Amino acid sequence: MRKNALALFAAVATVAACGGDFDPGSRVTSLRVLAVRAQKGPAGARVDGTYAKPGDTISLEALWHDAKGRPTQWAWTLCVRPASGTVLGCFQKLAQDAQKSGQPPPFALGKDKDRYEFTIPNDALDGVSKEARAGAIVGVVTAVCPGTLAIAPQVAKNDLPLTCKDDAGNVVPNDDFILGFKRIFLRTTDENKNPVLTGVTLDGKAWGPDDVLEVPASCGADENRFDRCSDGGVSIVPTVDPSSFEAGTNEFGAAYSEQLVVQYYANEGLFETDVRRAQDPITKFALRSGKGGSEVRVWIVARDNRGGVSWLERKVKPRAK
Repeated sequence: MRKNALALFAAVATVAACGGDFDPGSRVTSLRVLAVRAQKGPAGARVDGTYAKPGDTISLEALWHDAKGRPTQWAWTLCVRPASGTVLGCFQKLAQDAQKSGQPPPFALGKDKDRYEFTIPNDALDGVSKEARAGAIVGVVTAVCPGTLAIAPQVAKNDLPLTCKDDAGNVVPNDDFILGFKRIFLRTTDENKNPVLTGVTLDGKAWGPDDVLEVPASCGADENRFDRCSDGGVSIVPTVDPSSFEAGTNEFGAAYSEQLVVQYYANEGLFETDVRRAQDPITKFALRSGKGGSEVRVWIVARDNRGGVSWLERKVKPRAK
């Protein structure tokens, strides 16, 4: 588990650190899905649910933003026990299932459909040995298109069963056609709670969901490195509830101790560090001169290494000179 946690942190830290003079990955300048949160159970009585058993109802909710403010079409679909836990692995499993049933893959499509609910099939673990159950998942693919989504036939096993076209009928470039993958781990007794963010401060001041606090525009208009800004920015300190760090013994008898990271995103500005370990989540933030308009959106996302996720959204504005 420790090895997996370090791999998780290294992966997100590598993505966050890339760029130098390029746009940092934390700056949301296009259509992005930042996170997908899972809960299980009926509406009004849901609990966190990246670990679930056959028959459970799962509700997924996406955190997303389109910097261009375009109408979007979404598609969701699920695959049971794909050979690999990836978008391609899920599509290959869908193709196999369609070939057996003679029916096309079941996609749920809709405008701005950033929520999806499904029930794990009752036979999802039938015939699966105890040893194999540790890797058994239900995979959920999320597709987001700033145009028109359509289901396409899968002639070959690696064919994408969806197309995304703009209003003129042109294929939308890959960086604007979002494909994501969420794993729901099949378990009989194990649970996994999403991390809990209880609040956040900005330079020591409570920062509520309705507050629009001031941040200095101390970076150049085209600057992409925080260390070249003219002052230290402002400090962002989220509070992660201690209960978020789960530990115990799973249903296979293996001990686990959960590791968490906190990631930062904004539609404008620069973070000193945009991924931190949840034990020490502080970062600093500054705006760029003349960018971002009157308000800037900031997203704080906590992730654990068993698939749990939660987030806060806050707003800032340029500090008056």
